Amino acid sequence: MRVNFFQLRSIKSRLMVFTLAVFLIGIWSLAFYASSMLREDMQRLLGEQQFSKVSFAATQINEDLQQRLQALERVASDIGSGLLDDQAALQAVLERNKEFQALFNGGTRITRLDGSVVATVPFSAERLSANYADRDYMIGALKAGKATIGNPVLGKILKAPVFGMAVPIRDEKARVIGAVVGAINLGQPNFLDKITESNPNKTAGYLLLVTPQQRLIVTASDKNRIMEQQPAPGINPVIDSFMAGYEGSALMTNPLGVEVLASTKRIPVSGWLIVNSLPTEEAFAPLYAMQQRVMLVAVFLSLLAGALTWRITSWILHRQLSPMIAATDTLTTRATSNRHWQPLPVTSQDEIGELIAGFNRLMGTLAQREKALNEAQRIAKIGSWSLDLASGRLIWSDEIFRLFEIDPQQFAATYDAFLNAIHPDDRDAVNKAYTESLANRAPYEIIHRLRMGDGRIKWVQERSVSEFDASGKPVRSSGTVQDITERKLADEFKKESYERLTAVFNSLDAIVYVADMETHELLFVNQFVIDIFGDIVGKPCWQGIQNGQSGPCAYCTNDKLLDADGNPTGIYHWEFQNTLNGHWYDIRDKAIKWIDGRTVRLEIATDITERKEFESELKRSNAELEQFSYAISHDMRQPLRMISGHLGLLEKSIAAHLDGDQRESFRFAIEGARRLDQMLVGLLDYSRVGRKGEPPARIESRALLGEALLFLQPAIEEAQAEIVIEGDWPRIFVSPDEMLRLMQNLIGNAIKFRVAGRTPKVTVTSATGNKTWRLCISDNGVGIIPEQITRLFQMFQRLQGRTAYEGNGIGLAICRKIVERHGGKIWAESAGEGQGSRFCVSLPQEGEAPSI
Repeated sequence: MRVNFFQLRSIKSRLMVFTLAVFLIGIWSLAFYASSMLREDMQRLLGEQQFSKVSFAATQINEDLQQRLQALERVASDIGSGLLDDQAALQAVLERNKEFQALFNGGTRITRLDGSVVATVPFSAERLSANYADRDYMIGALKAGKATIGNPVLGKILKAPVFGMAVPIRDEKARVIGAVVGAINLGQPNFLDKITESNPNKTAGYLLLVTPQQRLIVTASDKNRIMEQQPAPGINPVIDSFMAGYEGSALMTNPLGVEVLASTKRIPVSGWLIVNSLPTEEAFAPLYAMQQRVMLVAVFLSLLAGALTWRITSWILHRQLSPMIAATDTLTTRATSNRHWQPLPVTSQDEIGELIAGFNRLMGTLAQREKALNEAQRIAKIGSWSLDLASGRLIWSDEIFRLFEIDPQQFAATYDAFLNAIHPDDRDAVNKAYTESLANRAPYEIIHRLRMGDGRIKWVQERSVSEFDASGKPVRSSGTVQDITERKLADEFKKESYERLTAVFNSLDAIVYVADMETHELLFVNQFVIDIFGDIVGKPCWQGIQNGQSGPCAYCTNDKLLDADGNPTGIYHWEFQNTLNGHWYDIRDKAIKWIDGRTVRLEIATDITERKEFESELKRSNAELEQFSYAISHDMRQPLRMISGHLGLLEKSIAAHLDGDQRESFRFAIEGARRLDQMLVGLLDYSRVGRKGEPPARIESRALLGEALLFLQPAIEEAQAEIVIEGDWPRIFVSPDEMLRLMQNLIGNAIKFRVAGRTPKVTVTSATGNKTWRLCISDNGVGIIPEQITRLFQMFQRLQGRTAYEGNGIGLAICRKIVERHGGKIWAESAGEGQGSRFCVSLPQEGEAPSI
């Protein structure tokens, strides 16, 4: 087509040129805008996807490192100070633990405190002669006394890149005496390979582990880069931010000079960084291909439109421009509204129709990307928005409409409309925060409420950044809105629960505190502690609560609260006199999980100073009373024997002169003296309980029962009684002679108080449960009136007539004293007279020694 450039002065030519220019500008502007937005969206989505993958890899590595540290700690816990000097035994410990060796492809070793090797696998003289005291992981284990993962170095023996892991060996006083070490040979297949070999980026991308302090590569997809030094600080800002602790994704130029999308995640247990990168050339290859096609289409359409424009008539030009104007209006409406895009109408099957169809295909691709983005936002409950500050137009993603519960067709799409959707009490704060962010050119972040139409309250967190022109004027803001209602409600519930719990603890007249089991730092104290010792939170417990301590107390209960595997053992109950105020406390300690996951000690201590003083006084009084009772019962027997003896002699000397009533009076007097002597003997026996008995010992309860039945054999044969023995008979910790007497008294009573004409049947039952031992003696004898049971265990109380059954009413009182002295209880049961009785004793099976 021939173009005459010399007719530009005509209106037709100018219109054509102007129309063509507008058309071309629209095509290219839309193409560039679509490419730019698509690149931003793709970069964000790829960054999130890549960060998710690197986070998963970091979790795997962290678990593998923790597994190896735990294995080292298990071996270290089996080694004592004595075993450390036995090289052969230590070598055997290492060699027989095949599963442990499989975790360290660079070998394992045990060292002394000076870093010299005691035992090693694989075994060699060269390894035994080596000293590793200068290694960072050895310094951490031997000097700092903590499990340490070292940085990669060139192995002294392996002559290959390795890194070591060490945990301290402690003696019985928790002093560091050596270390157990495991080495990972990075030059040989190891557990990190499953991460680096899974890297999907086979071009200029890479996956590597880096130590941020030394900036050394631990391992990488390319094994040749192991121990490669990363750029020094100041050379690459993005790498510097990663080393400083930033976790996420960013574009950067790597040390190989390739622009990449890099993602990083820190590995908690070692502090290393795992970095994954994807070359932008590879990442955005589909985008570049699409951009090239768009540009080719744009070029083709531009040339075609230019040729046709110069050839068509004004009427055809007007007719052809009408659909373009309509299409432009549609595109403009789409770009400045929240409505979903609909395909542009193709009104004619010509070049302009093809152009519009090309736009439809391009916008269809963008719509698919937008749909995927909206779905991701829906799942994460995070919506995105942008605000054109020049036009005031606000664009929300679909998720924001869902969060705000607003119909897109009813939304004015302005900043003021957004403010009206916020809870009235939060509008001023939100507006002020956003305005100040523009004035300060700083990011905007705020948490505020939304009030729904039905009165429900939602909490959202907003973040945004703004763009400024060369003069510093804000031109555009974009950001996100996230629904945090569940998190906010959970935080409020935790706060309310903490306040309620604190109120309960502060109301207790007892010491309540929580202390870190490693540092002994006080993490919580109640008001009772503050009133006595002051506000001591943050201080070591041995400094804030005790006096004269320069370190952890020797009587600290931490080692009693955890088992060998570090699991809580339950409540530890003890008594202690405080060194700061001199008061006695009844203390209960327990290991619990703190809010940050660490194990801490909870202690609740009740002041028992008055009780201890009372117990001391009571003990002294009881001792005096027992001594008095013993003296009376012992010294009074001699006069009674004299009275009884002389009355007997007097009766014999004047027997010929006595009538029947006088003889009866002599018999009553002598019998009364005999009964009084028996009562004194019983009182003497009662006073001896706890003072004259054998010391406590752990004995077989069944053997003790057999001895008691042996003593009772004459009574059993006389009554022709049937003895039934049932249950499990454990070993018990008691005073043997006192427990023997208890069994004799209870079984003897069951035989003695029998019903005439009824064969006595006595059932002796033993049972254990809940750390107690229960002994029960049941009979088919005379029974007990239920209302009289409370009198049974009192001194000199008899429920049966003296003529029918002998006794002085002190046997059950002695039984009660024996049981209570052993920390137990005794009781009786009966359905009534003639229906038999059941006497039961409950004693602590693992209790302490009886109090003497």
